[in-house]
Amino acid sequence: MPRQVVVIVIPVLFMLLVGVVAYASRRSLTSRLYPGAGLDDWRRVAAGLSWRDRWAVSRANATGREAPPRLAPHAVRRGEVMIACIGSWSDRRSPLRKTWRGLGLLFALLCALSIALVASGEREWHNWLQVVTQGSLAVMSLTTPALQRRQLPKLRRSVERNRALVAAQV
Repeated sequence: MPRQVVVIVIPVLFMLLVGVVAYASRRSLTSRLYPGAGLDDWRRVAAGLSWRDRWAVSRANATGREAPPRLAPHAVRRGEVMIACIGSWSDRRSPLRKTWRGLGLLFALLCALSIALVASGEREWHNWLQVVTQGSLAVMSLTTPALQRRQLPKLRRSVERNRALVAAQV
């Protein structure tokens, strides 16, 4: 098997395997990673909403705004769940935060190895693709916890506004 194929196929197969394992164990992982957050309850509620309504609630929470009046109770519920989830894994001792950091460091190491390969004279398209892909994954993995923590004030503002909207409807 040519070296170029091995360099591409093995990381792709590894990432596919990780994805399949994560997908298969997502329910048990979320109940362990977010205990008491109400994520399962929110999923049951969200399953009864249309995609358009879910999108409206998600967008309202992400931007810190009010949802349409009929969706305000759902926006409050989703916002509270998201605050609990982000709060639980942004804690310094959280296993999920450590996982993000470990993945980021792994991808940074792989990117450095790919850069060394390119610098040594292997300047084919797939080597450049590895540098870009692994570098992007390293940046994404290392910055995700900080970006999620920055989302907390918007979520809190959305919950407050939607709570006021629900109170005004009653």
